[in-house]
Amino acid sequence: MTQGSDFASYWQTVDRDLAGTRRSAAVVEETPLRSTENSTGYGVTITSLGGYRVFAWYSVPHGDGPFPAVFQAPGYGSVVHVPPYERRQKYVVLALCHRGQRRSDSPYAARYPGLLTDGVDDPEKYVWRGIVADCLAAVDFLMSRKEVDRKRVAAAGNDLAFITAGLRPQIGSVLVSGELLFRDTVNRLARVHDYPLEEFNDYLRTYPDRQAAVGGTLGLYDPLGFAGRVRARALVSCGAGGKSYAGPLAGALGRNGQVRVTTGRGFTDQTAEERWLDGALAGA
Repeated sequence: MTQGSDFASYWQTVDRDLAGTRRSAAVVEETPLRSTENSTGYGVTITSLGGYRVFAWYSVPHGDGPFPAVFQAPGYGSVVHVPPYERRQKYVVLALCHRGQRRSDSPYAARYPGLLTDGVDDPEKYVWRGIVADCLAAVDFLMSRKEVDRKRVAAAGNDLAFITAGLRPQIGSVLVSGELLFRDTVNRLARVHDYPLEEFNDYLRTYPDRQAAVGGTLGLYDPLGFAGRVRARALVSCGAGGKSYAGPLAGALGRNGQVRVTTGRGFTDQTAEERWLDGALAGA
């Protein structure tokens, strides 16, 4: 299903619906508390699918642009933090709070656990349809800014970063790290007992008759289905236990894809990922 006509039609409709949304101009407000000696911080409000207004942290380095840019796709959790200090010194950075997360939680406030299964038995009503559209709207905002070098734009994050790169091929590099929520999820559920993926098991124990419907929806969100659309260089950073399902994302990109198995030492792994990102945005 991830490679069939249903997949293509579904995402074409999402993109078309977003394009047809009457989007008021983004509101960009300086936030001095989030500025540094080398960058200016802003809060941005962007109109997304259905007229939903989402918030994002935005940071621009001092000096003459345009600058390379990083779209930080939101992770799974209620709070999105200000972008890392180191990135803000070098890049334009946009860190999105998708619908349901704090600062984007009106009129919809996400539940944890619960967000992963909200509407999962109907792909047209699945809340992640709007969340992916929020990411697309955020990248559209980023690409519209004169301070952004549109030839050097990266996405960083989990599945959402890869999915966004598939739907916005202007993204030239993608760093995939963290918990993958939708990669081969149906086949992984029997082996996982930890949240957030355990939300799906909870749901299917409660509604066992909906298993086929849930599988159909999750197939539409498997990031591997987007690989044929991704034009970016990609680093997939994962633990040894995740290589079997995360690694194919890089493999599907051929020479543009690379897998890095993490060491479990946070500083070492973060440094390696940031060095890769630096090289990708420098055109190395």
